[in-house]
Amino acid sequence: YTLNLLYGPEALRTVEPLDAVALRQVSKIYISSQSGENTLSAVPDFYQNMKQFIQVTPACVADGPGCDELPLKTCTDADSSVGVVMNTLSPEPRVTLEGTCYHIRGSAEYVTMIIDRLLLAYAGVNL
Repeated sequence: YTLNLLYGPEALRTVEPLDAVALRQVSKIYISSQSGENTLSAVPDFYQNMKQFIQVTPACVADGPGCDELPLKTCTDADSSVGVVMNTLSPEPRVTLEGTCYHIRGSAEYVTMIIDRLLLAYAGVNL
């Protein structure tokens, strides 16, 4: 497997470590963002890297511009076989795990760094 990350190990050590065990239990993952939010670099980053491990589908948190062709997925859609990685812009950086749903909040840079850290954790790489 090859991971193409946007951030290197030094930068990623500045954000909290994540455990990806919840995502290893599912057979499909949705990477879900707010419509029109600039977390876009996190979506292809996650999608391109995770599709070598598991079925990944881009999604939106709610209907809006750019979401016409995408499914709407939030943490309420996560269950024992479906994971959701939900990204939203927020002035307060925070990551919460609810069952098989990771809700990542923060700046576009923070969200992307957390996505990279989650990818490494899923691949079994510890920083």
